[in-house]
Amino acid sequence: MLPLSFLGHYFWAALIFLSFYAVYRKYQKNQIEMLKNFYMFFLVWSVGFFLPLASIITAGYYLESNTLMSLGYVLPHFFAFVSIGYLWKVQSAINFPEYSKLFWLFVAYGGIVAGYGLYVMPEVSVVQGSMSYGSSLLSMMIPLGMTLSAVLISGSSFYSAYITEGDSRKKLGLIGIGTLIALVLASVMNNMGYEVLGGVMNLLWISIFLSVVYWEKIRGKIVSWRS
Repeated sequence: MLPLSFLGHYFWAALIFLSFYAVYRKYQKNQIEMLKNFYMFFLVWSVGFFLPLASIITAGYYLESNTLMSLGYVLPHFFAFVSIGYLWKVQSAINFPEYSKLFWLFVAYGGIVAGYGLYVMPEVSVVQGSMSYGSSLLSMMIPLGMTLSAVLISGSSFYSAYITEGDSRKKLGLIGIGTLIALVLASVMNNMGYEVLGGVMNLLWISIFLSVVYWEKIRGKIVSWRS
């Protein structure tokens, strides 16, 4: 039987892919830039990060290949930062579309992380059902990149919320909160092997981002319920 952490990665790949599909359907009805970037964020996070992370490491686990397990850890993190780049474009599309090209900064950092990871090929092992990663500079580069990304995206979102009014302010505030949860809390919990707490954080940020996408429908139901 697969270790619990492996099964968890397949679960998150499936759930986030369903979230992509939900946002994509919304985009088909309202073709605005923010929704396009949101569905790309979910799509790349699902099929670019979680699915290959689970699949390649699973293959390495069954074949007892340290190389495959290392590749399964390293390569998906390139797509993790590509996905984060789309999250940057989500919030910049609302007030600052001229800064959307900073997307390529996230792509470049993902390339640096993946390139260095391929050079050092960190050891990946399974300890009591959870993945454990060998000590290397990579183990600092990934959380550092996630944290800096969270500060940049959340800070921009909160600033945009400050200078905006109405529903856009609420949506931007939720994007900022969801980003902090996704890139700091969930990332830290999962990397430290706390799958349950990490799972709760994952569910929270997914719910927050979907509430941004379906804000009007949720607000309508709340108003109807109150009346």
